[in-house]
Amino acid sequence: MMWLPLLIALAVTHLVVIAVFVAAVAIPNPLRSLIRHGRPSERALDAKDVRLDNGSPGWLVRHPTSRDAVLVCHGRSRDKSWMLPLVETLAARHNVLVFDFPAHGENRFARTSIGLHEADTVHAALRWLGDAGFGRVVVYGVS
Repeated sequence: MMWLPLLIALAVTHLVVIAVFVAAVAIPNPLRSLIRHGRPSERALDAKDVRLDNGSPGWLVRHPTSRDAVLVCHGRSRDKSWMLPLVETLAARHNVLVFDFPAHGENRFARTSIGLHEADTVHAALRWLGDAGFGRVVVYGVS
């Protein structure tokens, strides 16, 4: 019987640790959501503002001769502007689409779905590229 309070304390501690971990993963870092890394025009990129069918904003940088595209996906607590150095490099040879995931960048701040709705946004971006007539698409993402 003297072990029961210890077991209860360990179980409660375990649940608290799990809850904190899940919250830390599901809620983007609010300080990072305030940081912007510029706009494409600041890097001499001629980018068109686009909106995916789920409402997420993005930038499309067109290449004059390529029919292929690279879809660039930022990581948690980042936004599309964080990917501009990569977009700049890729745009020398490819069309590039970069967008903000839900709860990031120009979208309203909220918790993430730890992949579920984020995957829907990648699918929305792929649909957008397909509807725009691009050929092969390479998806690149970081987290």
